[in-house]
Order: sequence, then C-alpha cells, then structure tokens
Amino acid sequence: MNYHTTLKVGDIVRKVHGRRLAKVTYLNGDKSHNMDIEWLHTGKPSAWQSMRDYVLATDEEINAAKGATGMELFEVSTPHGVKIATKLMEKSKDIWIMEVKGSGEVIVTNTSNIKEIIKYTIEVKYNTGKIINYEASEGQYKVDEVFLMGNTLDIARVSKVDSKCKSATAEFKPFAKLVVEI
Repeated sequence: MNYHTTLKVGDIVRKVHGRRLAKVTYLNGDKSHNMDIEWLHTGKPSAWQSMRDYVLATDEEINAAKGATGMELFEVSTPHGVKIATKLMEKSKDIWIMEVKGSGEVIVTNTSNIKEIIKYTIEVKYNTGKIINYEASEGQYKVDEVFLMGNTLDIARVSKVDSKCKSATAEFKPFAKLVVEI
C-alpha cells in the first residue's frame, strides 16, 4: 500500500488501536513511510512515526474531541452588547445557559441571540474525488480556482468558500495556482 497517497500534511489521524488524535505535520518523501505528527491534546510533536500505525480520524472522532475540550465559542447578543461565551448547558431547545469568557458571568438566553464562531474555511475537491475542508483567510480564494498540491501533485479546485466546517484543522497550502483558460 502506498501510504503517501492516503495521508497528507494537515490530516488528523489516530493510532490504529488508539483514541488520541494527532495532526500530520510532515511526510517523509522517501520510501520509509514515516511522518511527523503533533498530538492535539498536548501540542507535543512526535517525529518519525510509521504511517502504517495510523489511520485517518473520522469526522465524528474529530468533533467528539473538539466537544470534549469545550472550546466552541459563541457571540451572544445582550442588551449590553455582544459578548463571547461558551455553552454550559441547554435549559431547553430554545434556551441556553452561557458563560462569558474571562468574566465568569452566566447568561441565560434564547438561541436566536447566539451565533457560533467558526473559523473561515474553504472546501476543496481533488482530482481523486476526495473533498477536504481547510482553514483559509477570508477573500484569499475564490470558487473554481485550481491549484497544484505539493507532495502529491494532485489537482485541487476550490468548490466552496466560507464552508463553515468545524472539523477543518489544516491551513490550505497549495504548491502553485493553475491558470485555466477556456
């Protein structure tokens, strides 16, 4: 099996029989099938890991890990302005109890006053059929722009901007932009 075609820098992986998630930070270009990773729960790097020992994490595993950290942030509109808060619990379907970051203040509010803060992401479709969401800067990429990707030389097309994908963890870093003329 060619592990270099199944894993890419920025992919979130876990050990075959493990639960902790890591981000691929470097793929060795030779036939050794090794990579460097950074453990998400500690931020510590781990070099020279065998790709055979890892599998791609599922969206469910990634979302569960993010939920466990309680890092989802929300903008809450209050009579005193917009505040940044985290969700403590749902009192009902329409009423949430929120904690304002940095102050410890607790707010009980209607969900219509709440907007989740999500990193700006783009959706990219590869010539292999794989679709991946990446973090990006707003306005940096446009739909239908085509890029050549580094290690694999795959062709990637931006299929959606502001895709609002929570599981995107890697920044989009193409090798080159391709100019397509029709």
